[in-house]
Amino acid sequence: MHDQVVRRRPAFEPVEIGQDQIDPRPGQDGAAPQDPESFHRDVHRIHRPSLARQQQRMPAQSRGDIERARGAGGPEPRDPGREERGGIDVVAAVPRRIAGVPSDPVSAHGCRPLRPLPSIDARGEFPYHRPEMPRVPRPLLAGLVCLTAIRLGIAATLPIGDDEAYYWEWSRHLAAGYVDHPPAVAYFVWAAVHTLGRTPLAVHAAAVLLSFGTSLGLYALAREITGREAAARWSVVLLNLIPVFDAAALVTAPDAPLFFFWVLTLLAAWRAAYGGALRAWLASGVWLGLALLSKYMAAALPVSIGLWLALSPARRRWLVRPEPYAAGAVALALFAPVVWWNARHHWISFVFTALGTSGWTTGGDARYFLSTQFVYLGPVLFPALVGALAVAARRGLGHAAGTTPADAGSEGWRFLAVTGWPVVLGTAAASLLVQAKPHWSAPGYLAAVIALAAIAAERPRQAWSRAGAWAAGLAAGITAALAIVFHALPWLASWLLPPQLDPAMNYYGWSEAGPAIAAVAEREARGSFFVTSDWYQVMAPFDFSTGGRVPSTTITGDDQYRFWARLDTLRGRDGLFIRDNRQTYDIDLEQVCESLDVGPSVPLMRRGVVIRTLDLIWCRRFSGHPAPRLAPYRWRPDVGGPARRLRPA
Repeated sequence: MHDQVVRRRPAFEPVEIGQDQIDPRPGQDGAAPQDPESFHRDVHRIHRPSLARQQQRMPAQSRGDIERARGAGGPEPRDPGREERGGIDVVAAVPRRIAGVPSDPVSAHGCRPLRPLPSIDARGEFPYHRPEMPRVPRPLLAGLVCLTAIRLGIAATLPIGDDEAYYWEWSRHLAAGYVDHPPAVAYFVWAAVHTLGRTPLAVHAAAVLLSFGTSLGLYALAREITGREAAARWSVVLLNLIPVFDAAALVTAPDAPLFFFWVLTLLAAWRAAYGGALRAWLASGVWLGLALLSKYMAAALPVSIGLWLALSPARRRWLVRPEPYAAGAVALALFAPVVWWNARHHWISFVFTALGTSGWTTGGDARYFLSTQFVYLGPVLFPALVGALAVAARRGLGHAAGTTPADAGSEGWRFLAVTGWPVVLGTAAASLLVQAKPHWSAPGYLAAVIALAAIAAERPRQAWSRAGAWAAGLAAGITAALAIVFHALPWLASWLLPPQLDPAMNYYGWSEAGPAIAAVAEREARGSFFVTSDWYQVMAPFDFSTGGRVPSTTITGDDQYRFWARLDTLRGRDGLFIRDNRQTYDIDLEQVCESLDVGPSVPLMRRGVVIRTLDLIWCRRFSGHPAPRLAPYRWRPDVGGPARRLRPA
């Protein structure tokens, strides 16, 4: 092949190892030397495949020895993986800059260098792969499409929950921020509702489609990190077997876009750290900014990625380069509207997240948090995922302080460890001090899913003992059965369980109760009126069931309703207060109402059976001030409270 190149391009001759440049020489016919760029292009076309294979097989340490020998002017050590064609070394037959070695005199001849292939840690267990989106296998893609279709079928029959109705209210009042969370979930709900109409399917569909994207992104991330097709496939399977991720695929909440953008941020950061292109770093900044727009938990991402760069000897150089900081600037630019909104509203969302009224000030309950992890992650998969993160930490961080590739350990294991453990340990520590919610740790287990899949894929089947194979099969069967039951629960419960035992019973009844309450308000009001409650979980389903046509707000003024209907603008009106007996505290209506009238009760029905009853109370001539609470709020999901008896006016 080399001889063919010389015959076709007599104006240039290849050089042997040790020469620092390619000398242009005129042909025998006295013609001018050939254009260097065309020669560079042809040589690159002919030799690039062998160069790529050679660099992928050549250990990083061997390449370093060759470069040091060239710099010292001594003979180069021979690399056993070097390919030769016709007795001429392939690397020596092209300019050194084509081979990925920094050079110099070649540039004087106008040869444009190719971007060198990124280095590979030869002793790492996870090889680097080209940063291209891998093609999802057809069976896996078909399975995901079928699962998505099943979830859409469930979504079409499942009413929306109270939190989902609240996010639908957000989509009616788009803003740069909200009291509880950043605004991304509102944008997705807005897009779904404007596409499919104001239906429960539209609200649920946002979560279903985001979950589909999360599965594809996790496949690409697992394939990039592990380099194993089997590990990537099992990552997707495991993700869709874990209850908390299954719930996020049906119930629209800020976690659905958070998981999606979390995975894409990790994928872009991994590729950027290896490929080095500025556009890859900027892409990671875009995904990070969108993750921050989804949930404040995404602030853990730059911490984890920075920790990985600091602990990786091969990647540590990025900490002194501008590209990662440019990515951070892009993320902050996308997140800036949230900061601006908070600055205009007394930093209410940041204060709510840091101190809040929904659990942060009530004391911790670590036993409750730990026990619910077995429910949210599965009784079998929770210990398996924690064990997988422990394996990742041992393999990836055992020699993190080393400075050579031999001591650096596996980049992939290190990446999984530092992107998983900070969130998992952080939420566990928070549960000692505050009432941490069970799903807060879920983003950290995305890395654990890949680690567990990689461990399962690295052993051939014959290496498993018979007892281990039976145990693994039993665990997989139990997990798969639980996942099937979870997806079928909305249908099974409606046929097999009494309405009082239906886990989704709080989703039902508002389609009839909402219009009934609106009819009472219109019939018994003395002039202008509004409908109110002390809980957005009551007001939001009411608004969704009535299409938002009835004036409404929460009377406590501690949630997003305070910005949609200011209480002082309702002064002097009659307010129909809805009291839900699920609430664990009561409020003092007598301080904000001129008089109180007990109204009728409206039942919430499920298949003809009363699930619970809503008490209606007329607040005559509202004062326009927030109603004070009668007892401190403590988040107790399993305890209900009796309603405070009100004296009729």
